Amino acid sequence: MLKRLELAGYFEIIVVSREVGVSKPSRAIFQHAVRLLGLPPEAVLHVGDSLLMDVRGARAAGLSALRLNRATGAARAGQIESLRELC
Repeated sequence: MLKRLELAGYFEIIVVSREVGVSKPSRAIFQHAVRLLGLPPEAVLHVGDSLLMDVRGARAAGLSALRLNRATGAARAGQIESLRELC
């Protein structure tokens, strides 16, 4: 899908659970991504829209994580409303 939307070039790596054999929230998929990046987990920020699948899964693997929650209307700790906030 990222290739079709011409977004794949914005990512250093793309990890697809079907190809790795594990899925979120398993810490194994996050650890796999960190290994591919060649970085320590604490140097990686994962942003996702699910508190359980993204935020808790990434944090269990030692990554920093933010929840992307476009529907809130008011920012909460640990959440952003737009990817533009990452800039």
